[in-house]
Amino acid sequence: MNFVSKIQMLIMQDKVVKTSIDSSITILQGLEKMDFEGVKSMIVFKNKDFLGLLTIGDIQRAIIKGVELNEKLEIIIDTDIIFGSNQDGLEIIENKMYRLRAECMPVVSEENELINVYFWKDLFGSKQSE
Repeated sequence: MNFVSKIQMLIMQDKVVKTSIDSSITILQGLEKMDFEGVKSMIVFKNKDFLGLLTIGDIQRAIIKGVELNEKLEIIIDTDIIFGSNQDGLEIIENKMYRLRAECMPVVSEENELINVYFWKDLFGSKQSE
């Protein structure tokens, strides 16, 4: 791995840490972290295993259904989300993200392990439209 690749990997890891949460925290805590980090989606782990994404839409739907904000995040995580595969090239990832207007795109292995995360700002240069 060359120097530039190492720097890019460190930057990606930092972004993953900033946008990661554990499924055992409350919905309110997840919302607060999203607000603090200025993002509309978070990468959710359960006991350090990749579980899925939490989006602002997941929280909105939970509120509409009357779910209490002190409930655990894991009850509202939509695990039926489109992810990138380790078989996908960058162009396929970009097309998925653009079509979905996704803030980030986790890339997972066949064993559902998180391999990489691509962020909109890194691929397209600016925030996606609201």
